[in-house]
Amino acid sequence: MKILRFVDLFDQLTFVDLEGPRASEFLAGHPELSVDDLRHEMHVSAADGSVSRGFYAFRTICGVVPTLWPLRPLFCLPLADRVGPRVYRRVAAGRLRREACEDGSCGRR
Repeated sequence: MKILRFVDLFDQLTFVDLEGPRASEFLAGHPELSVDDLRHEMHVSAADGSVSRGFYAFRTICGVVPTLWPLRPLFCLPLADRVGPRVYRRVAAGRLRREACEDGSCGRR
């Protein structure tokens, strides 16, 4: 999220705090999603009400944030739909581990 805020020079994105009231509003409009879903993958709600998640959410963001436009073609290559979600899950899993370690809930070796 920090990186996306940094590259979003024209304020195209609105971020919703998972613990804040806007998250409840978002979930009320999308009963198919849970807080746990939002915790594990990035979700993007488009102006038309559609929701994309994970790799597809990042691909959507690359089409909206001008500084990320150069990356958009890479996310649309023929094998991107097959490889991208796997890479996203690996990166997201690492992020979740880092957050757990930052709050002191992981063991030190």
